[in-house]
Amino acid sequence: YDNVQRLVQPNKPTGCMLIVATMNCSDHAQTVQHTILEKRLKTKQKMLERLKQGVENGDIAHSTSLQEIADFYATVLQGLTVQARDGATVQQL
Repeated sequence: YDNVQRLVQPNKPTGCMLIVATMNCSDHAQTVQHTILEKRLKTKQKMLERLKQGVENGDIAHSTSLQEIADFYATVLQGLTVQARDGATVQQL
């Protein structure tokens, strides 16, 4: 819920800068695109690490595909950003 609220803060651009900043960049901005890609990958890695902690704590089965779950949630967060940019409310998100 905290992430959703951050995506639609009053008096701030909607969405997440790490997602929308490179959506329309030219080839001249490849360095910026690469830097932001690295930040998105770090976010996904943090999710993966947290999921691993869940396995260690017994909250998640050892047989669970943690990479698939991390990929799924990264996709959901990126989708929420696009929806926020399109004007979705907190309730909709």
